[in-house]
Amino acid sequence: MSDITRLFNNRVPTKTEVRKSVREKKNFNVKLLLKLQKEFNDLTETNTLKNKTINNIFAYLNENSMTKKISDVKQMVYILLKMNDSLLEKQNMYKSLNKGSDEIFENIRRIRNNINITILKIADYNDLDYEDLIRKTLFEKMMSDLFNRRKLKDSIHSINNNIEILNYYNFDNVDFNTILYNEFLKAKESNNKGLLNYYYKLIKHVVVIPNIAIDREKFYDILRTHIPFEDAEYLKTKDNLKNKIDSLEFDKKNNRYKIYDDFVFSMDADETRKFDDAFSIEKKDDRYIIGIHIADVYSLGYDDKVILEEQQMLRSSGYASASLKQNESKNTISLFVDIDKDGVIESYRLIPAKVKVNYNMKFSELEKIYLGKDNENDSDFHKLSPEYQKVLLEKLNLLIELYIVLENKNFIACPTLTNLASVIVSKFMMLYGCVVSNYFLENNIPYIYINGNNSNYEFSMNNKGYDTGFNDYYSYGRSTSPIIDKASCVSQVLIHKCYFGNPSDRELGRYERLLKPMVKKLNR
Repeated sequence: MSDITRLFNNRVPTKTEVRKSVREKKNFNVKLLLKLQKEFNDLTETNTLKNKTINNIFAYLNENSMTKKISDVKQMVYILLKMNDSLLEKQNMYKSLNKGSDEIFENIRRIRNNINITILKIADYNDLDYEDLIRKTLFEKMMSDLFNRRKLKDSIHSINNNIEILNYYNFDNVDFNTILYNEFLKAKESNNKGLLNYYYKLIKHVVVIPNIAIDREKFYDILRTHIPFEDAEYLKTKDNLKNKIDSLEFDKKNNRYKIYDDFVFSMDADETRKFDDAFSIEKKDDRYIIGIHIADVYSLGYDDKVILEEQQMLRSSGYASASLKQNESKNTISLFVDIDKDGVIESYRLIPAKVKVNYNMKFSELEKIYLGKDNENDSDFHKLSPEYQKVLLEKLNLLIELYIVLENKNFIACPTLTNLASVIVSKFMMLYGCVVSNYFLENNIPYIYINGNNSNYEFSMNNKGYDTGFNDYYSYGRSTSPIIDKASCVSQVLIHKCYFGNPSDRELGRYERLLKPMVKKLNR
């Protein structure tokens, strides 16, 4: 631990140095705590014993941590709380593994005690209750994440797990209700569609949580201007998508949802042997929930270097082994979308899944099946059981019905039944690409967008808009053909790393650097 004090020439700074640092607008306290935080994250069973320097540092902090500068108070207390959590985690790890001596546990206890003493001194100096200071600090950090980082998935997770903190207030005694409303007004004035969409979705999530202290009617008024609905109680009672996901069996071992009970079918060209995508669909209370299931080639075992840095594949079988073949259990990245009777996309969710496709359907089959003109010589349809034949027909009816409900300006206005299958598939593949790219755009995460229109487009890391054919979805990225398409493979890496994961700023910077030359290659 001796390297902690290298910031100060291998010693704790003197009072004179501290006074000088104040004049130069430096802060040794925060600098020391940041260094300590890093050391605590790296603690092991052996170096836990080297705590003399730590004790000296805390002795210094407890003498010199008096500050009324709110920015320093917030930063110092939050770092101390993170350090305490890190130590507690390591202590529990040692216990679960039956490792660690009494001396190790005593050292951890002593350090945690030093942390609490330091927070107490900061609280006393600022005339705040100890618990009050902690709640204010956590509230401030949560507000910073919600309104500065603006990562919707993380924001919703944070809200769900911190209701009590959300009902607190900041150092200026301003509550969440006021902050959320003011931040929404700022976004509205900026006319930034991506930012506004973030706040609409955040508000839509918040108003259905009963224990949050907010002015619901005020926020219902905001939502009415964005999401057409007749009954204000709608947002309180409708949660079809959550119920759908919750109904799926979750495989903890593989960290995937099992989609075995839904009837899942693919539709592709007659000559297709590698199936990238498949559908499931249901209708309840005049609302549609469509599942779009894309073969997960990334889960075959490739790391991101294989795709992003274009190294050789790790398996000789290649991406084709991910193909969604009939009656075979395959990994997918599945998108579920909740759409109302007017074609308004209410909500969506991407999940890692394992899907068993019930039928691989050819484009040429749709007209025959849909109009009842199929015979045993034309397709494999009659090889299905009578029950499955009936279910498939019902699902096709629903898919066509939803296709008609949605705006179709981006495709042929009145396609014949002969080409309807390809048009429908294109429409919903477009929806998948819109939703995925919209998430990356909202959260300011590096991604490859397609800009322009169907006949003339370019790949870019900056979204300039695309004629998607969906209201409120103006960004699009290719992500539905990972078996044959490079851009879709890249999209899957980013979904795994940035939607399912929680990448660091360093990782995001690395992805951005790797995507830039790839964009140039895709445009050739």
